[in-house]
Amino acid sequence: MIPSPLLRWPGAVPGEGEAVGVAAFYTNPYVEQRELEAGCGFVDLSHWQVLRGEPGAWPSDCPGVHNELPGAHREYLDASHAREVLECDAAGRILSALLHCPGSGADIFLSPPGGPDCGMSPANYIAIGTTTQGAARLRATMHGQPGLSATFWEDWWPGSDRVILLVKDIEMLARAGQAAGMSPVGLFAWTAHRVAARRPDPFRAARARAHLADIYGPGVAGIRESGEARARGSREIGTCESGESGTSQLGEAGRKSLACLYLEGPDEADLPEAGTPVLAERSDEAVVGFVTSAARHWEEGPLALALIREPTALGAVRVAEFRCGVEPIPLPAHAPVAVTIRESGEKSVVSRD
Repeated sequence: MIPSPLLRWPGAVPGEGEAVGVAAFYTNPYVEQRELEAGCGFVDLSHWQVLRGEPGAWPSDCPGVHNELPGAHREYLDASHAREVLECDAAGRILSALLHCPGSGADIFLSPPGGPDCGMSPANYIAIGTTTQGAARLRATMHGQPGLSATFWEDWWPGSDRVILLVKDIEMLARAGQAAGMSPVGLFAWTAHRVAARRPDPFRAARARAHLADIYGPGVAGIRESGEARARGSREIGTCESGESGTSQLGEAGRKSLACLYLEGPDEADLPEAGTPVLAERSDEAVVGFVTSAARHWEEGPLALALIREPTALGAVRVAEFRCGVEPIPLPAHAPVAVTIRESGEKSVVSRD
């Protein structure tokens, strides 16, 4: 990947792994978190893929998507409302994820490095992360300029105000941001802001093969099978309420629940990586789940999001060198996501590190 021009910004510290080419932070990650939360920061996401689909064709751009949605449920899944496009196996495990940005000229999809492209063509945009307040400042500053697209992704998760804007020229965006009293902040701040909002990452969920209902709750899309769909060997997708008859609810067995962990341990201890086991604080230290994300927040301290069994009954748990308090995360009543089911035997497109 070609390094971002913002890596030449004073104090920029390059990211590693899938974050190669953009800044992990610039000066002080805690200061940058406060700037982002105050609407004074923007995050370079130029290492993400920005992909273009044909206007009105969504989601049939993606191989294996069966675009025969029951009319009563189309309000949650059509191109003007959908925010996440997920591919699952028949057991409800998330295999891959895209973010969908409804646009006036074409449907735009966002994917992190190594994610699926579904055969779509690259779009001539760069992704920039900010907050609702920061997006309003940038739009006001760049009003009338050709470098900022009207296409954007706005987080629908309760408590999250993240927005991803698309720009043609990231240096033009940086200059406009400076004029609006804003500055670039690193990926550390972006991750900490998400974790503090108790917002699960669909891309990490795909890598962990997390179950759909565990991440998105009872209002998540379920499977509806019709005679015609069975004859084609495909499944139609619609939204459903928890307990609705005639619907096979993905992940209804309630394997795990989303929880926030307050990490208490040595200041010098490394944060747990995704996939680190969560252990019950008992003599047998049974594995009750795994970490999906972790960050050091400027106000709340070290935090982790995890999928664990029966979080309300566990009390404290242990993760690596940390003893952790457990806070169950209420899941949304409705989740504006679109789901395709990859039948066994079909080739899957999977997010990779």
